[in-house]
Amino acid sequence: MNKIKVFLTLINIPRLLPHIALYLTFKNRLRKDIERNAFNGLKVGMLFELLMILLFQKQFRNLFYYRIGRWKYTCIFLLRPDITFTIATNKPIGEGMIPGHCFSTIVNAQSIGKNFMVFQNCTIGESKGKCPVIGDNVTVFANCVVVGGITIGNNVKIGCGSVVCKSVPDNCVVVGNPARIVQRNGEKCNEKL
Repeated sequence: MNKIKVFLTLINIPRLLPHIALYLTFKNRLRKDIERNAFNGLKVGMLFELLMILLFQKQFRNLFYYRIGRWKYTCIFLLRPDITFTIATNKPIGEGMIPGHCFSTIVNAQSIGKNFMVFQNCTIGESKGKCPVIGDNVTVFANCVVVGGITIGNNVKIGCGSVVCKSVPDNCVVVGNPARIVQRNGEKCNEKL
């Protein structure tokens, strides 16, 4: 399977030339994202990893185009972004984001820290004119809603199907509707937010 992906990447290089030029321009912005989204087991170099990710992980294209900003219009017609995954903010998103299976997902936050991971059918967005602030190392699993002027702390996991409308402290696991803290600092608990 890896040989097929390598072959398909090689024959698509002419179509990817603008992406290569933009990578060389913005490589510092893209390095951590590429490392965290790279195909496991392949050691083919950062540029080639980027090309493979762009070809085979359509949701990563949205992140790539977000990172390069207005320059996306030079190449967006060659590799279409995933229309079901929307990064609707122009606020900062920390390095190392993983958009995993982001079908029907909207990300609109005041800011997002490093190593953010989001899965399918999630809404991270506005309520009463305010958007959440998300810390470092946060994972939002499938079917979650995170809205309002709240703060999600560092090292937080938000379980599948959770609705989070209140701030979450650091080092917690929250689940449910309404969300409850079920783990804090590695210890099981059952606390309201």
